[in-house]
Amino acid sequence: MVKNFVNKQLQNFNKPGTVQAIAPSQLLMAWARYEDELDGKRKENAIDTRIDWGRVARRFLENEL
Repeated sequence: MVKNFVNKQLQNFNKPGTVQAIAPSQLLMAWARYEDELDGKRKENAIDTRIDWGRVARRFLENEL
């Protein structure tokens, strides 16, 4: 059931102008700006968080697709 949901959502990403296509890109741009404005240890922590979440997302998709 989750696999079907994920596949359907991925198909929507190919449709320009849809909320599903816009929202993730805005979130990623906001995070990039957030990281860019930080310095020192806070920046390192933000980068580590991004890498950890990427790892979690990859494992999720590997197990569900």
